[in-house]
Amino acid sequence: KGFDAPLQIHRVTGMGGRFDLSLPEDTTRFVELSDEIPVRFALLEGKDVSPRQIEGRVWAGSPNGAKIRSAEVVEELRNIQIQLVESGHVVPGGCSAKVVQGSRAVDGS
Repeated sequence: KGFDAPLQIHRVTGMGGRFDLSLPEDTTRFVELSDEIPVRFALLEGKDVSPRQIEGRVWAGSPNGAKIRSAEVVEELRNIQIQLVESGHVVPGGCSAKVVQGSRAVDGS
């Protein structure tokens, strides 16, 4: 807000000068799950849910987040809708989340 042209920002952690403000360091600890949890997720475009479902597996979790492994890398800051899958069927309900980090595994998966 207040800029004439689009401005891209990457992980702002503080402001110096007269403000001298900084965000606390993220100390989230994820715990690897003994059994991965199958999920399906879709990208959100505003309030609309994409009809394309992406298969994934939750392999680690914390009180505030989860790590999902999928064949597709989703760009950071995308909103997604996640649903659990049991016996090949989507479990009713679900949740929305924001992708805060996306990466490709060393083996390409």
